[in-house]
Amino acid sequence: MNYLTAQAKKSGVKLNLGTEATAATTEKAKPDVVILATGGKHIFPDIPHLDQAHLVCAEDVLTGKVEVGMEVVVLGGELVGCETAEYLVERGRKVTIVEVCDKLATKITPYLSEKLLDRLSRKGVDIFTGVKREDFLNSSLTITTRENQEKVIQVNTIVVVTGSRANTELYQALSGRVPERYLVGDCVEPRNIMEATTDGFNIGQTI
Repeated sequence: MNYLTAQAKKSGVKLNLGTEATAATTEKAKPDVVILATGGKHIFPDIPHLDQAHLVCAEDVLTGKVEVGMEVVVLGGELVGCETAEYLVERGRKVTIVEVCDKLATKITPYLSEKLLDRLSRKGVDIFTGVKREDFLNSSLTITTRENQEKVIQVNTIVVVTGSRANTELYQALSGRVPERYLVGDCVEPRNIMEATTDGFNIGQTI
């Protein structure tokens, strides 16, 4: 991230931070081309009473935007969920990963996932995969494990990392208002940084 930011500055890119891009402000700028990298929107799991919990997203945790309690449940065990769990346990939190699928970190190579899961185990992260049912009530998350056993987990903060969907609202709003518009990154489809930067390169070559 630091490298890409530095390269943008070196290339003379004008950076306008702290300003929301809307259809009106974008159209007012009279651009020839608009490239949208508006990311994705979080998908929240359908868990009874979950709205009563202190819910945060991984990005806000990793950037220090939110306060996190001492007992944390990470809902979702793909790469971001596992890395967030490692980040938190290294900062003294008691962390539990809850995942409905049978395995964690399935979207990276087996070699890297084995290393990651070994670190989580050694650092004391509790892991439950194949979870069949979840319910939140009175500051605790009750789950039914793959063995059909009920487990009650005390929790102060729940980090939701259960996926996202493409955010194309601005793209749609700009229909017919700018000459050209393109999507890159997660607003095409939630993926990883390599695919996002490839999108950016390809669009740069196109225009």
